[in-house]
Parts: sequence; C-alpha cells; structure tokens
Amino acid sequence: MDNNQLREHVDLIREVFNYNRRFQNALFVLKIDSPIIDHPYFPLLVKDLALLHQNGIKFVIIPGAHGRINEILSQYRIPSHSVKGIRVSTEESITFIKMAAFDVSNKVMTLLSGNDIPSVIGNWVKARALGVVDGVDYMHTGRVERIRSDAVQTLLKEGHIPIFPCIGWNSNGDPYNISSDELARVIAQNLNASKLFFLSAEAVLTEKNCTLPDEISPSEDGRLSKLSIFQAEDFIRLNRENPLAGKIQAAVDACREGVDRVHILDGRIEGVVLKEIFSNLGIGTMIYSNIYERIRPMKLQDISSVQRLMKPFIDKKILVPRNRKELEDKLADYVVYGRWSPTCKKKQLNED
Repeated sequence: MDNNQLREHVDLIREVFNYNRRFQNALFVLKIDSPIIDHPYFPLLVKDLALLHQNGIKFVIIPGAHGRINEILSQYRIPSHSVKGIRVSTEESITFIKMAAFDVSNKVMTLLSGNDIPSVIGNWVKARALGVVDGVDYMHTGRVERIRSDAVQTLLKEGHIPIFPCIGWNSNGDPYNISSDELARVIAQNLNASKLFFLSAEAVLTEKNCTLPDEISPSEDGRLSKLSIFQAEDFIRLNRENPLAGKIQAAVDACREGVDRVHILDGRIEGVVLKEIFSNLGIGTMIYSNIYERIRPMKLQDISSVQRLMKPFIDKKILVPRNRKELEDKLADYVVYGRWSPTCKKKQLNED
C-alpha cells in the first residue's frame, strides 16, 4: 500500500469516528420499500443496521408491505384495486392485508434477532378512516391520527428497535391499512428523529433521469446529492411523473414538520446506509430544512418548554394563564418558533 492509499484509509477511519461520535444516541427512522425486503442484499442491510445500533444509534423501522399484500391477496383470490395510487382496502381484504403487513415485519424482526438485536412489533398507531374522496370510498384504508410516542420511547431507551407494520387501529379496535411513507414521516416528526431514510428500489436522482430546475446544480458524479425544501418543491413541479416524486414530497412535508434531514436512497446498493451516513458526499439525495430557525406545529413534548417561556409574561399579566390540559386540548392551534444554537445541538424554543 503506497502513501496515498494509506492516507485515504486513515482519512476514512477518522471520518467514521467523527460521524459515530456525532450520531451517538441519535434516532434514525427507516422506511424500507417492499422490493428491498425481498432483495438479496437485505440481510446485509440488516447486519449494517445492527452494527450501527450496537454503536449507539437508535432505530425505528417501517417495512413496506405492498408486494407481500399483493401476493397474499392473489393467493386467497381476494379482489384488490387502487385509485390514484391508494389501495381501496375492503372489509373482505383488510384481514389479509393485516396478515401480510405483520408477515413482513416478522421477517425484519427475525433478521434482527439473528444479529442479536432485540426488536418489537407493536400496535402503537391510532388511525382513522380516509373516508370518501372524490366519490371513492376507501373503506379500511386510513391515515395516521396519533402515535403512542411514550411507549415507543420506552422501548428505545431499553435498547429495542420498534418495528411498525403499516396498520393502525381506531378507538373501536378496527384496523386500517395506512401508507408506510406517511407513517414514517409522522413517526420521525413525533419522535424528534435526527434523520429519516426512505430506502427505495429506484435509481438515485441524477441529471440524466430527471429535469433539473435552474437553481439546482448536480454533484460531480451527476447526482442530486442535496436539495433544500424550496429546491425540492421546484423539482416536484418539473418531475411529477418521476417515481421518486412522492417520496420527495413526503421528505418536504417531514422537513416542514420538524425533521432536519431526509435521505432518499437506492436500497439495492450494498452498504447504502453506511455510505450515506459516514460520508460528506453521501450516495443518495438528501432533502434538508433550514437548521437555524423554523416555525412548525407545536408538539406534546414542547408544552413544558412553552409553559416555561410563558411564565414571565403571565406573571406580568401580559398573557392569559394556560395549564397543560388547556394546551394539550388546543395543540393544533399553536405553532412554535425553533432555533438551533450554533454551540449546542439541542433545539431551543424561543416563543410560541
């Protein structure tokens, strides 16, 4: 090995140690598309996640089940159709959809167990019906209403990896088939994840497979390595038919709701998560928000800080007193202005 090769290896080792220290105890949310779970490299991906978990990074995994759902419904000859990319989940099909979703989650849990990583599949999602949209009754297709964040945080503190099937339940215990992309976005937001990853079975975005807005410059390899929220929105307007447009929109929504970094990766590449994390250039496309300041919806975990900020003004009789229950009941009516301190990685709430 010559001196240049040795220097490159040393630089790489330094870079890995630097990133490992930076992300110690960080939470990463991973949505893994259905084709990736069936890919030959998937066991290697799980091995990489296990390695990162053993080195102090926390994970939540949302396995996509689209392919397995199709397979199960076909096997049992259950009719199925979609409208505008959304599956209509009938009374007849929802039991089999639930079976498929948990089957895929069990496959992920089995592989994690094989790498000595404890994981739990749970029913932490409260959902509600999508209802009738443009004259279409989506029946047992739903959307996320709430995540039982406290229960998930407890598992994370105990060293487990929570696995979320794409199923939610309403207050009556009725199951709903929900979008895994939406679920990943809501989980990342509610758990204050450092990063959200979408692992797809699509090629990375390059200047050759999409139309670039004027203000976007590709990296040296022609890849769209990073996009701000505004650049991503411009990209979507010009590339609505691109197979990754939906994930870019989900990434924009996640960033607007408090997630700082969303990474869209080709999950068929060996070591893709390691290459994306432990490299300044990355290997996919990163969507990022303004890390210095942000106005976003208030979350339950913000309330204590908000009450602390309100107290001096309440004492001066400038603000009307609000107890915790009042703030919880009116959560949707409040926004917070958050700012990153340049000397501290914790978000500081400045005002409500």
